[in-house]
Amino acid sequence: MDQKFNQLVELAKEFTGLDVRYTRSRRREIINIKSAICNVMRRYHSRTIPQIGVLLNIHHTTVIHHLKDHPNRYRDIDDYADLYDYLCKQIVDSSELLSTEKILNMMRSVMAV
Repeated sequence: MDQKFNQLVELAKEFTGLDVRYTRSRRREIINIKSAICNVMRRYHSRTIPQIGVLLNIHHTTVIHHLKDHPNRYRDIDDYADLYDYLCKQIVDSSELLSTEKILNMMRSVMAV
């Protein structure tokens, strides 16, 4: 399975206490988690709509709905906005750490010459 997807699911589970990996529930909490993951996967990991659907075990048109409905959910549902912000922050923080490591390694290799 996709490593970045698994990372997002684990982060969402850490934040909410719910694992959405194998559920087909229509509970609002589950739907909000899946929607947040859809939007993060699309924005930060450039996954296609069908790829996201397969990972979350939902139809690709549901993914489209989650992507289109994101501004409304973000504005109207505080729990959704908090989760989305948390996931985005974790993704950005981890990518900045990788960038810093790459820069340090490049500097070390230049200094070694």
